[in-house]
Amino acid sequence: MESYIKRKRSMGTLPLSYKQSETTMNYLKKIILLALILTLSACGTENINKAVANGAEALSGHDLRALLSGSTIKSEGYGEEARITFSNNGRLSATNSDREKDTGTWQVDDQERLCLKFKKWGQGDKICYRVYKEGKEYKQFNDSGLLAYTFTILTAGGTFKEGISFDNSTGTKAAAQGSKESPAVTDIQQPPDAPADINFIIRQNAHDCPGCNLARAQLAGADLNNANLEGAN
Repeated sequence: MESYIKRKRSMGTLPLSYKQSETTMNYLKKIILLALILTLSACGTENINKAVANGAEALSGHDLRALLSGSTIKSEGYGEEARITFSNNGRLSATNSDREKDTGTWQVDDQERLCLKFKKWGQGDKICYRVYKEGKEYKQFNDSGLLAYTFTILTAGGTFKEGISFDNSTGTKAAAQGSKESPAVTDIQQPPDAPADINFIIRQNAHDCPGCNLARAQLAGADLNNANLEGAN
């Protein structure tokens, strides 16, 4: 039968309906195979639900800023590895395992997602992730809830300050609205001398004590000759 089909195909006399049927079958086989591959792949792909079941906890926007500002991370995913530095002014610099370098910007959006935008990597698109902490690792999940990258902290920054935000377009610092100025420092008034201190002053110096309150001072034995006691009571 196969030799007959090949001969007829070479002669161009194979019925059109048979050709269409064969093409349709091949197409269906490819679709089924692709679906099977995707199904098997999905079974082994970590998602947010699996991570939470394993004890992972979501990071808030504040947590992300505090964690990443000024820090360098080691990121792994899709068979690649890169070191990324998050400057505290919203800028990025990165080098991958092939020693390819790129720069960009980072921010935390109003949905508490970490958003990265490189100049070259990722076609220059801004891509946002939800970040979960599991043990010493941090996991980035895409909007479909699937694991995209895992990273660890190589160098902690510790340069994040509460009340400072970043402009999303330029990465520059902007003072948070409603921030209050630090109260002015006033001069500290020294407490008045206790009676015992006045006694000591009088006994040791025993010459000048203008304006002193001597009502409770013990002056026995004090030499007050030529002492300046103007205004003292």
